[in-house]
Order: sequence, then structure tokens, then C-alpha cells
Amino acid sequence: AASVFRLMNSPQPAVASKFKVLVPELARVGDSGKNIGDDVAEEMRKLIARMPRHEPITKKEMEASLKKFGLKKEEMDCIKNMQLGVHVNAQLVMCGEFTPMNDSFKFDSVKFISTETQEAFAVPSLTVASAKEAAAQIFQQFERYINTIERLGFCYQYLESQQYPQAIENCEAALAVNPQSAKANLGKALAIYQMAGTGEQTDSAKLRESLGLYRKVLELNPLDQEALRTAGIVAARHGMNEQSRIQL
Repeated sequence: AASVFRLMNSPQPAVASKFKVLVPELARVGDSGKNIGDDVAEEMRKLIARMPRHEPITKKEMEASLKKFGLKKEEMDCIKNMQLGVHVNAQLVMCGEFTPMNDSFKFDSVKFISTETQEAFAVPSLTVASAKEAAAQIFQQFERYINTIERLGFCYQYLESQQYPQAIENCEAALAVNPQSAKANLGKALAIYQMAGTGEQTDSAKLRESLGLYRKVLELNPLDQEALRTAGIVAARHGMNEQSRIQL
């Protein structure tokens, strides 16, 4: 389990540094209607700059990096922005699209992605009248996402100190905001598995619950080595020999 803690703890920057966030222009769907993608990005950078532990990659730095790597702003998508984020040492990247409507703008694909884990947090669909309003609502969701990262870090700290109920509480808090987080599901699975016990004191219900969570992790990330390994062990302990062979 020690390897899990090293891999899964939320990335922490040096004490004097801040988490860097790449906020590129959001892409407009279609060729008609006002393009407010750059305005939303600029407003987001202003809001993030006020945060105590996060800072945006500046527009000047981003444009210099695009030029350095021979990239064109109008050709950037989420994958390319993720690659750019890695090059500029950003821990988080925002990307997405919006659709101009008659007198408003619809944002239904905005997300924040971790460059380290590739996990994404999807911003709920929103329809707004201006770039400033869009940025304010997206930033509100960004703050919720940051809170899940912090709760996830607490979850794995409690796992490391074998305080499993507290680990579950914090992983569940993260899942309440981002149910598709493989890291949060894995942390909860590991805590419940440890609480299941061994030998005659084994709690079969907890084993079944942990196995269900490990399966969820593998649905989200089929290559998760820790989930593959432990799911097979849990299945074998629970008498599911065929499934344990499949998992292993």
C-alpha cells in the first residue's frame, strides 16, 4: 500500500511556490456569433491570480510557448493544451468550448484537467450573457474542484496513518463533487478493504463493497495497476476465483 500513497497523494508544490494553472482561450463552436473565448480566459486568469495557492500562466508566457513549439492558437484543443501545460509546468489546465446563441452563450464542455494524473473535472453546463458572468461561474466550480483535491490529499494522509474512517470521510467529500474521480474511488476502496479485516474476523460486506469500488476504478482507468492487483486479491478472498483470475 505504501506505493499507492506515494503515487496517489495530491501533488504538492514547494513551500514557496504556487500551483500553476494554464487558462487558454475557450474555442467557439461554429463561425457565427461573438467570440468571447479569449475574454473568458482573461477574466479567469484575473480571478485565479487572487488565490493564495494558485497562479495562472500569463498570456504573454502562453503566447511565447505557442510560438516556441510552432503551435497556432486557433488549432489548439484539449489534448494540445494538455501537452502545452506540461511544457510550461502547469499542474492544471482549463479547456473547452462555447456556443454563441441569440443573446447569450452556452458553455457545456469546460473542464479542468490535472497534467499529472489526467483526471478531469467537468464544469456543469451553463448559459450566460457575458464573458465576465461566464468566468465568475466557471471560477466558482474551479474553487469546488480545488477543494476536492485538498480533501483527496487528506484522504491519502489518513490512509497512510491507518485512520480509515477519516480517510473514507474525505474521499467521499471529494466524490460528492467529482464522482468520476478514480483517485477518490481508489482511496475509499483501499480504506474499506483495510477495515474488512482478515481471518475469522473478516467482514464480507466490506469486502464486497471494496470490490465494487475497485471495479469502478477500473471502469474509469482500466490500466490502474493498484486496482487491478488488489481487486484480484479481494475477489480471491471473497471466493470469486474466476473473477480473481480475470483481475490478476
